[in-house]
Amino acid sequence: MNDIDSDPEKDSLTSRDAFLKDLQHYRSVLGFLELDMPIQCLCLPTAIENILLDEKLNRAWDLTRHDLTKIKGLGKARIELISARLFDLFSIQI
Repeated sequence: MNDIDSDPEKDSLTSRDAFLKDLQHYRSVLGFLELDMPIQCLCLPTAIENILLDEKLNRAWDLTRHDLTKIKGLGKARIELISARLFDLFSIQI
């Protein structure tokens, strides 16, 4: 098909659909990258960070797959702070 026969409105919709598909993929990739961040990115107090590192929980992903209530030294307030920081991290939108 040559450029004279093309429909600009159809091309615009195709471009928009491609953009939205690429944007969704980009958001998905960012979601995985967020989970792979070191826990230091959560800006937790040093005491909490050291407890988590002693338990070999050094990535945000590790925190989502572990029962934090079973870690010695993490009480309700500290777990709530960790949860709030994870929520903040995961709620970042592009």
